[in-house]
Amino acid sequence: MKIEFRNEPLTELKCAVLVAFGFEGNPASSGTVERLPSAARTVLNELQASGELTGKSYECTLIHHPAGLAAQRLLVVGAGKKEKFDDVHLRRLSGAAVRYLRARGVHELAWLLDKREAAAAGVQSVAEGAIVADYDADTLRTERSGERRIDRMVLAAEGTVDDAARTALERGRIIAEAQTFTRELVNEPANTLTPTKLAQRAAEMAGRYGLECQVLGPQEIRDLKMGAF
Repeated sequence: MKIEFRNEPLTELKCAVLVAFGFEGNPASSGTVERLPSAARTVLNELQASGELTGKSYECTLIHHPAGLAAQRLLVVGAGKKEKFDDVHLRRLSGAAVRYLRARGVHELAWLLDKREAAAAGVQSVAEGAIVADYDADTLRTERSGERRIDRMVLAAEGTVDDAARTALERGRIIAEAQTFTRELVNEPANTLTPTKLAQRAAEMAGRYGLECQVLGPQEIRDLKMGAF
């Protein structure tokens, strides 16, 4: 998944889906929903009044051709109670949005950031949640869901993005991709991923990133146990 920052006005940000979140009790005018233009929030207010938009955790409401936006669709994710919101919950919201959109064949999205979410910890949480949620353990399935994936994610920032946020994005990507690699190894059956092949996979990954890794043979392992190293 490619993740990048963009900071043009929302009225000009063209994307398949723009994702924002609102808190329980007042989802139409809280969270990152507050950054939406008044025309879009008017529709959300109507949904809130009818009980279709509650803001409860992970509730997903998809709106086609949202007023005042260049995005084709608007997805509002419920963030739950504001007093319980933190970066861990933000990570889960990002993952919930990705899983919801993957299931509907969407390949790109824009995640709306406000000043809090644009801080380093928030950016890392959004990136981690999105990448981890995009993983699918379908390697051994007869019918794989390879077409159901998110190829591109835009972080729609408000103003200039500082170096700390860019560093946090890279850190989140590295952590999430490391989790994905580990899950791939764990999901591989023992009869195909033997101890020798597991060591080779680990060595290949280490070499790709310039890390030194030595794969020991049976005799070297015996010598190690005997204290020869």
